[in-house]
Amino acid sequence: MNAAMIQNVCEKDHPRLGRPWRLGEWVYATNGKIGIRLAASDFPAEELPGAYKVEQFPWDHDQVKEWVRLKPERVLTECEACCGDGKGGWCEKCRGDGKVEITCDDCDDTHMHDCPDCHGTRRTSCTTTSCAECRGTGKAVSKKAHTKIGSHYFANWLLMLAAECGDGTVEIEADPGEKARIRFDGGCGYVMNMLVAE
Repeated sequence: MNAAMIQNVCEKDHPRLGRPWRLGEWVYATNGKIGIRLAASDFPAEELPGAYKVEQFPWDHDQVKEWVRLKPERVLTECEACCGDGKGGWCEKCRGDGKVEITCDDCDDTHMHDCPDCHGTRRTSCTTTSCAECRGTGKAVSKKAHTKIGSHYFANWLLMLAAECGDGTVEIEADPGEKARIRFDGGCGYVMNMLVAE
């Protein structure tokens, strides 16, 4: 496992969870929905006591009897960040909101209107940079697609993150809506399962 894979598990732009951290003999990374643990000797990281309460999780993966191989389906949808066109670069006037406050000459109140620079599209037409979320493809991994494992459902994008960590498995019978244990080459962790109406 390399540093980029571990960083993918972290919560982007979060003050405490935005990068892996070391606590004792372990290195941890999480985005709040998936968390992993590796031996600190395999991946050096900064000591950050109290970055996340990892002791709240039982690290008893050796007690689980039934595991199933992680084989998440890669389901792509239109990228929400770029509306599917693959371009980055938000409009500077509205800061990517598509709306601006305009003071009405008749009543002196401010009203929200489509941005005059981007015409409500949130981006300038001269954008030449690629979208950071989809890397310019216009497609991103669906956050809504899910996979049934045992009697539980897991978000595909979380299983994909877990699978990137190495040849992985997930426990079959986690409690609904709770964390399920995962194992992979060089480490272990947790992934949240989801409640899905059938």
